[in-house]
Amino acid sequence: MSLTNLSTILKILISGEIIIPDIFNEQVKLLVYDQTQMQNKNISSGSERVKIIRQSAPSANAGNPVTLINQVPVSLSHQLIVPNTVVVASSLFLSTVYVENADFIIDYFNGTIERTSTGSTITSGGQVYVWYLPFTQLNQSDDYSLDYVSGKIKRKSGSSIPDKATVFVDYAISTVDSFSDTQIEELIKEMEAYIAPHLKPSYSITSTDEGLKAAATNYVLYLCCLSGSLNTLNYPNDISNKVSDSWLKLSEKYFSLASELFRTYLSTPLPSFSASGTIENRYLKARSIQKVSPSLSRGYRQF
Repeated sequence: MSLTNLSTILKILISGEIIIPDIFNEQVKLLVYDQTQMQNKNISSGSERVKIIRQSAPSANAGNPVTLINQVPVSLSHQLIVPNTVVVASSLFLSTVYVENADFIIDYFNGTIERTSTGSTITSGGQVYVWYLPFTQLNQSDDYSLDYVSGKIKRKSGSSIPDKATVFVDYAISTVDSFSDTQIEELIKEMEAYIAPHLKPSYSITSTDEGLKAAATNYVLYLCCLSGSLNTLNYPNDISNKVSDSWLKLSEKYFSLASELFRTYLSTPLPSFSASGTIENRYLKARSIQKVSPSLSRGYRQF
C-alpha cells in the first residue's frame, strides 16, 4: 500500500488544470496518406477543427448587401471565415472601401459583421457589400485521422482533401494529458524513496494516517507540476513561458502544503523551495535540493 495513488493525483490535476490558449489556424500540409506532425502534442480529444480553403477568389456574400444597424452583429452566408481575406465596401464597384476595426468588426469564427462602437464611417442602417474567403470544415470520419497524444494527423483513403493540400487546424492542448500513468507512478515511487528515510520511527510508507497521506499527495503533485513546467517548453514561444510560470507557481503551492503537513511526520523538515531565476535554474535547483531523479526530464529538453 502506498501513501498516495494514481487516481488521487489525476483527480486533483484535472480539477486544477492549467488553461492553455487554444491554437487557431495552424497550417499543416498533408502528403498522400503519411502522418504529419503538428506543432504540439497532447491535443484535447475532440477539440480539433480541421478546415480547408476550396474557393480561389472571394465572393461578395452571395451578392447580397448587408445592412448594419448600430452594433448588432449580422450573419454572413458562411461561418469560419479565412483571416485577412475580408473586404467591405459601399457598393459592388468598391466606391468606398471600409477599414476593419475602424469601421467594422468581423467575427471570423461565427461569420458575423457589425459596426464599431465609435468612429465608424458606415452609417447606422447603411448597406455594405462584404467579400471574403470561407473555410470548409472537414469531417474526421471521412477526411482525416488524428492521434491526439502524438499530435499527428493524416489524410484518409478516399478523403476529399487533395494530396499535398494545406489544411488549417484549430485545437486545444491538454496539460493533464501530457502526464502518462507510468510517469505519475514513477513520481510516486520517487516520493516514497525520498521520504521513507526521513520518516519518524512510528511512521512508514504503508501508514494509514490521513495527514501523512495528504502530505505525500501534495509532494507528488509538486513533482508533477515541475514536470508540467518542462512540458510547456515544447509549446509555441508566445504561450510557453506564461504557462510554464503557472505550473511553477502551482508547484510552489503544493510544495508549501507538503512541507507544512510533513512537519508532524518527518525527523527533519523538507528544505525550502526557491523559485527565483529562469525556468531552467528553478528546475535544476529543485532537482538538486529535493533530489528529484532525472526521470522527470525524460523525453523533454535537457539542460
